[in-house]
Amino acid sequence: MLKSLFEASVGALHDVEHAWNLLADAENIAPAVVEDVVMYPTVGVRLAKALHDIAGAAPSWREAGVLHTVAAAAAVRSGLECAISVPVVHGAVMLPTVGQWQLPSTGFPAGQAELSIGGGEVAVAHGGTFLRARDHRVSAGGRTLAITFEDLDPHREFTTPVAPAPLDAVEREEWAKLLDEAWHLLTRWHPGCADELAAGLRALIPLGAGTSVFAASSSNAFGGIAMSAKATATQLAEALVHEIQHSKLNALVDLVDLTTTEPGWVYAPWRDDPRGLVGLLHGIYAFTAVVEFWHVQRDLVPPAEARRAWFSFALRRAQVRAAVDSLRGNTRLTDLGRAFVAAASVRVSVCETAPVPDDLAGTVADLLAEHRAVWRMHHLRPEPADVVVLADAWMRDAPCPGRARSEVVPGGTTAARPRSVLLEMRALAPDRFERAVSLESAEAMFARGERGSAAAAYARRVRRDPRDVDAWIGLGLASQVAALLDQPATVRAVHACVTARTGAPPAPEELAAWMTAS
Repeated sequence: MLKSLFEASVGALHDVEHAWNLLADAENIAPAVVEDVVMYPTVGVRLAKALHDIAGAAPSWREAGVLHTVAAAAAVRSGLECAISVPVVHGAVMLPTVGQWQLPSTGFPAGQAELSIGGGEVAVAHGGTFLRARDHRVSAGGRTLAITFEDLDPHREFTTPVAPAPLDAVEREEWAKLLDEAWHLLTRWHPGCADELAAGLRALIPLGAGTSVFAASSSNAFGGIAMSAKATATQLAEALVHEIQHSKLNALVDLVDLTTTEPGWVYAPWRDDPRGLVGLLHGIYAFTAVVEFWHVQRDLVPPAEARRAWFSFALRRAQVRAAVDSLRGNTRLTDLGRAFVAAASVRVSVCETAPVPDDLAGTVADLLAEHRAVWRMHHLRPEPADVVVLADAWMRDAPCPGRARSEVVPGGTTAARPRSVLLEMRALAPDRFERAVSLESAEAMFARGERGSAAAAYARRVRRDPRDVDAWIGLGLASQVAALLDQPATVRAVHACVTARTGAPPAPEELAAWMTAS
């Protein structure tokens, strides 16, 4: 059936039968080789894209030609002799697990190149510069990690094709050095995670400088992890532990249902955007492993890194606990989904027996409160009719009639969290904090723990400019008035409604207190 789909999509111009037979011959000779090629992460990305396009409109040759590139790669590695046409993407021919030929800018047919394969060697019509796939192998503690540093394949970042970005010698050496150190760390202190990575990690995809991505994986690219460069082996180990959990869960959710099909958005304490329920489960699963990583690792890092290690442990532990608790009674979880969440809760509870310094625990509580308030301000939209009812009650000096209905609306820009930056700086770099902040700013007052002064400063900012979203959030955090923490967008909307109808803006503190009393 798969062959028929490709034949229907690319037509007679490209010999699908030849590519299919070539792949079958390679499997007869070396089935493990064919499995290795077909299961390579970037092949999964290309196959998913091609099959998606086939199901809709006809895909382009460079997408549907994945069958030909897979067959060619299998032929090279199994020692077959053949000739085959393959797609050209970004001026190069890529054979997964083999390498890439960067073609001259002129002299070859647009969109395709002819390959002659024999004895494990490849000749490309019109020539080209060959870059071999960069494999890396490291052993420690009786365990071996064998991966490819994937910096060539156009589909390595799980999105639309991107140009090759081969690491230079220094970059490659630094990646290899940190990976070796991370592997020694994992095999010694986290053997279970090391076993998972040895079995599941196939390609490590270095992301370019300037990316904001810490690490990423894809359901279509099992065994592939893309990540930015890390400063230490510990950071690299943490990222690997995190992402391999996503790979495992991506495989699981294709086999079982953890949630119902009912749509809806939920809050994740580690994301600025609303998430689907499966996305929240992914985060719980991955960060539970990170909590366990830091539960062991926090006492093993060098003294200069100890404070940040404890902070990471405390933050991730609190985030996972908040997420797990938010799912109590959620009717969109299946029985398996509830068992999944319960298992994560048990794992985190083991780590919750470890005490955390009081000042770090307080900082983490403040960080979570701000993140939640910012998210609710930007993504919870109150029902307009309910806002009018609340405004009418306020103007009549009547008791607050209750909460406004709200719905989650993804989109919009989530504001920066200036208090979080200062709180983290004060906890981890107090000398820098004292040099960096203005003594008069509301943010500095809040970070120093002067909450009454901060609340007054934020209230003044709201009165000066009710459109100052951050001032509303700061007022709620500093005053701890429940309505500003739980329904900040509603308080702000009622304030605007009353102001528009009376010309007299209500005192923000009094309005929030009135709404809290309901």
